[in-house]
Amino acid sequence: AAGPHSRGPHRPLLSAGTGGSGRPQFCCYRAGRGARPRGPQVPMACWSALAVAALAAAAVPAAAMETGGGAKHAEGGGRGWSMRHHSFTRTMSYDDVLGDWLSSAGTMALRDRVQLLPPVPDRYGALWAKQAVATKDFEARFTLSGIASAGNKKPEDAAVAFWISEWDIAKDYKEQVIVTSSKDWLQGSKSAGVTLLQNRPNFKGLAVVLLGLDSKKDARQSVAAMWNDGKDVALQDFVEGSKGTQVKFVDWVSDATQVKVRVKPDGSVRGSIMALDVKAHLGDTVWSFKQDGINIVAYVSFLKDGRVRVNDGPPTGTWEVSYGGTILIKVEGLPPGLMVFRGALLMEPQAHVERGLKSKLEYIGPTQPTGKEPEAKEEDHWVDLFSFPPGTLKSEESFVGFSGWTGSKTSIEVNLHHLELLNFDASKVGEQDRDVLGDNQVQWLKILEEEKRFLDRASQTEAVERLTKLLTEHVDKYTQLGEHVKTELGKLDKQADDLSVEMGQFYTMAQAWVIESQSFDPKAVRDHISGLHTILTRDKDRHDSTLDKVNAAAAQLKAKRGASSQLNDEGNKVKVQAVSDLSKSVEDLAEKGSMQTNGLLLVMVVSVAGLGLLFLNRMRYYEKKHYI
Repeated sequence: AAGPHSRGPHRPLLSAGTGGSGRPQFCCYRAGRGARPRGPQVPMACWSALAVAALAAAAVPAAAMETGGGAKHAEGGGRGWSMRHHSFTRTMSYDDVLGDWLSSAGTMALRDRVQLLPPVPDRYGALWAKQAVATKDFEARFTLSGIASAGNKKPEDAAVAFWISEWDIAKDYKEQVIVTSSKDWLQGSKSAGVTLLQNRPNFKGLAVVLLGLDSKKDARQSVAAMWNDGKDVALQDFVEGSKGTQVKFVDWVSDATQVKVRVKPDGSVRGSIMALDVKAHLGDTVWSFKQDGINIVAYVSFLKDGRVRVNDGPPTGTWEVSYGGTILIKVEGLPPGLMVFRGALLMEPQAHVERGLKSKLEYIGPTQPTGKEPEAKEEDHWVDLFSFPPGTLKSEESFVGFSGWTGSKTSIEVNLHHLELLNFDASKVGEQDRDVLGDNQVQWLKILEEEKRFLDRASQTEAVERLTKLLTEHVDKYTQLGEHVKTELGKLDKQADDLSVEMGQFYTMAQAWVIESQSFDPKAVRDHISGLHTILTRDKDRHDSTLDKVNAAAAQLKAKRGASSQLNDEGNKVKVQAVSDLSKSVEDLAEKGSMQTNGLLLVMVVSVAGLGLLFLNRMRYYEKKHYI
């Protein structure tokens, strides 16, 4: 089989692996049609590195989910960072960001995904962010999958919506009214005033609605976008493309549908979508694996028959498409793992995404290149959906959310697998940081606003009690955060030590590697071994000297202990004799005391007997006298 296809002519690519001997081994790939790996081949070693790094997802629980709020992303000419209260990977839990969202109706955070719509006809779903996006320079990226009912395979009259609202939908959403006013969810929604896919029909902001039917009620999938300023609209307006709606016919029901909505500082809003047929997209393609995100470790081929090959070695595993377009990779003797798409030309190990690591697979080309393939570009896989001009978004804060309806007769299951809101405004955090004031942020602000009133009225005691309570909670919270920070700093310190060791190893290898000849310099290797021998010899001498000192100290301690033992033996004999004499005197005293006690007892008995005889004689005297 031909080797990996390269994009440009004569572009050398260097990859390093670690063979069974533990020594670095390099494989040089040169561009050109039909190019094959050159140099030592280590497919199993490279696959081991790939499997250990990329297949770790099997051991990571869903709750351990982490969004990598500090990770930076390129977009156009700027750089942005994730807003962690608005982002998640795979699923949400109360250990991370679930408390920042309001889920209602059929929406539920499951173990491996957020199920926006269940596979049941006539069911609604809603997911609203509780925090505002406090910037006008951001981008929302999300990945969803749609699974239509088995009998129809199409979404029919189902609808799924993404919202950017100028008002707080979660705050205004009256779930209690919906539930108590009627047993029918639709009737309850009318009572609560949320008749447009669980939102107000007079909403203010952006609605991106994914539809299954066109205006003629034919099964034709489309995406309709509308910016509304508060006028009443209906779902039919999106279907017909009226009232300023921009419609694009796109088959959005797929294993991995990715959507991007970009809001710029000038108030313009644009959106795009990519619906991948993952199995067809991945079959018979070659991808470069970069364990550290920069250097190529191996070239991985995903064959159309479901097998995986590393470099030009034999197939060593299998792959298949799983939930959300993730790629499940299985290798005998290793735990299965998941790769997730980030666009069309980039995949990342799901476990590493949750941990904020940088391993990735990048698209190279087909396994059998002809040399006439066009250069692969990310933008070729995206479809522009809508574009609203500058000045469209006027509010400095906005709220995002999702909602939908499964359909009247048939149903479609819709799952959210990834959501990330990126802030490109370097002057703003982009969201309320509750980590500073905790959940009592509103109470803190209220007390600060009422400060003057407390100075003039007789409610100072109440104010002091409230402040004391808030300060106590604040101190407790930050005590716990401090312990957490200490733990994390310990981990970072260990990682820094590991990095220092690895850098030393890379530096040594770089010194020994000759680029011109693409080989190791034997002299540099010998010098390095001689240096190791010198260090070990010096350390041995120092250790021997230390051991001699320890032995001498032990001998002195033993001698002192022997002398003190003799003195202690004589003193102990004297003490034992004194204790024996004391014990004997105590016994004598106890014996004398016993004799005295017995004598006193005898005297008492005799006295009592004498008194008894006297009493008896007196009684006889009185009896005789009375009788006479």
